[in-house]
Amino acid sequence: MNAAPLFKALGDPYRLELIERLSDSSPLTITQLIQGFPATRQGMRRHLQVLEEAEIIVLEPHGRDVRVRLNPESIEVGQSYLAAISQRWDAKLQALKAFVESTEG
Repeated sequence: MNAAPLFKALGDPYRLELIERLSDSSPLTITQLIQGFPATRQGMRRHLQVLEEAEIIVLEPHGRDVRVRLNPESIEVGQSYLAAISQRWDAKLQALKAFVESTEG
């Protein structure tokens, strides 16, 4: 899985809030999940569609309702990507530190 769609989908405050709500109590029905949002139901449906297309959430029909749950694999992709970047920055900072310390004396 490519990390770009994940981060693009998470670039919206409403979608981040939806993910936060799901992380507290996944799965939720769509009605439970969007309760209290100041956006229209149609607008929230579009946000859910973006998250589903990025494979961050899974929509599961359950009788007359649709339940929404997080896809942990997509979150792991994002964590792995950020960990790799963090390791590269740590290595660059260590190299800079070594260079500065070697030129001080």
